[in-house]
Amino acid sequence: MRFRKDVRPYSKDDGRQHATIPFLGPAKPGESRTAEAKERSRSGRSGIYDFRVTGSSDGSAVAEFRGHTRMSGGRFFTGDE
Repeated sequence: MRFRKDVRPYSKDDGRQHATIPFLGPAKPGESRTAEAKERSRSGRSGIYDFRVTGSSDGSAVAEFRGHTRMSGGRFFTGDE
């Protein structure tokens, strides 16, 4: 899972803890989709982000996504490992 920099503007050292993606309905072939992201919570080193994906034909939701991040405050690996 990757979050773009504009979705996670606070640190390049955040790790992705976990995510859930319930698919709510089908998207039609050839239909464009739009995702809207919102930061729901940021406290200490943790953050929660919600995304809603809608289809272009009627604007109904086709998927919801919730991602949890955790800032490491440093590198996950040193160059020695």
